Amino acid sequence: MVTIISNPIKCNTLVPWCSWLTYQSVTLKIRGFESHRYRIMEDKDTKKKGNITELEVMNYVTKLGYQVSIPFGDRARYDQIWDVNGKLLKIQVKSSSLSKDGTYLEISCKSTNRVNGKIATKTYTPDEIDYIASFHNGKCYVIPITEIAGKSKILRIEPPKNGQITNINWAKEYEVENML
Repeated sequence: MVTIISNPIKCNTLVPWCSWLTYQSVTLKIRGFESHRYRIMEDKDTKKKGNITELEVMNYVTKLGYQVSIPFGDRARYDQIWDVNGKLLKIQVKSSSLSKDGTYLEISCKSTNRVNGKIATKTYTPDEIDYIASFHNGKCYVIPITEIAGKSKILRIEPPKNGQITNINWAKEYEVENML
């Protein structure tokens, strides 16, 4: 019998200057004896994760033959401009999170920043952007801003366990090749 005991440890408790990392301490117990200790490092730097997602989206869309431009500075509400058959589209790129059971992606459709020491959240409007794009597991997904009613969008990879068959947003339908 193998038992895995997992204990998250905030990095800044170990090394004060690296609060953007979390160490996951894992102990394997085999037949009652602790055998191996592992440390798994998770990157919690959301800016870095966002930059990587932007590059992955840009690379994917460019390989499809579209021209991609990036606005100067970081004041625009969009991250990229795609030239799709002569039409310019304003794209906001967001990282996605895979559900714990691996059945769906959740894509945040809001911006969060600090204003006077407090966290301010703002949703996007059709006047600001045309699509939200994300990248996961080798695929690029785009969601029209007109379809976003809340602060996130769920894209299903597998059917829900409760048997629901209506009102499901299938990830396949939002792949960039199917949307543009």
